[in-house]
Amino acid sequence: MIGTSMICDQCGKSSDLSARFCSQCGHPLFIDLSRNDLTGEMFLDVLNSLYNLIITTDTPGRDVYFHPVIRRLINRRYELEHDLELKAASRGIFSLSSRNSFEDRIEAINMRITSRSSNTLAGYATRGAEELISRRATPPFSLQEIEEGISSFRGTYSEEYLVKDIATHMLDEDQARRILFVFFLQDGNKHMSHFLDEPLLQRWFETIIQTNTETTIRRYQGYLSVTGSNRCLKHEDIAEEVLNDMVFGYCVKLSESLFPVGQYCRENAIEA
Repeated sequence: MIGTSMICDQCGKSSDLSARFCSQCGHPLFIDLSRNDLTGEMFLDVLNSLYNLIITTDTPGRDVYFHPVIRRLINRRYELEHDLELKAASRGIFSLSSRNSFEDRIEAINMRITSRSSNTLAGYATRGAEELISRRATPPFSLQEIEEGISSFRGTYSEEYLVKDIATHMLDEDQARRILFVFFLQDGNKHMSHFLDEPLLQRWFETIIQTNTETTIRRYQGYLSVTGSNRCLKHEDIAEEVLNDMVFGYCVKLSESLFPVGQYCRENAIEA
């Protein structure tokens, strides 16, 4: 959700973000991520190229930039979020207005979870772009540091829904351990001590947050107008949710360095 369209630098035509080639002239819209000359000035182009790659299924090279283990982790997190909100809707907790049907509420939940997942992938791509441009990665933690982080978060938030209703509902214990580690990195902004190029992020991150927040608000407004809801959107709440989901995505990508997927797979004798 970093943007809704791309402008071809060859002919100037606007194309949908899902397109990889200009519909007018056929020119590639996205940067070759394997290039060795990526610079900070190209950050948004690299970010959009990476985001487009990871959201497009069956694209060659996708697994290189979006590991299947991590893909399943993110999908599972938002599947659980979706299930929790459905249960809340059935109890009447989630409501747009008295005029809305239960089906409207379900559709609103679907839209909201889709938006949250998209914002997470934007955060994931932000860290990915940072790594591609800097050509660096954060050194991994020791197994002891990983376990201490997981235990610390689990102990501190044992009564919070984040742990009780998400991590503990993951039947796969390995997925639960990894997502708890990601939450540990996100908690208290611990991820900020692992920035690879802080000036680069300071330059672009607020722009990315603002763009994604505005896009999310437009999607919500469009849906509410279609359903005839009189619900008043709180922009500050949406902005906070967008930020939290993007930071989660950033931390998921960071965790691949601190808690390598290959190491994770070897330890648990599963196929990477």
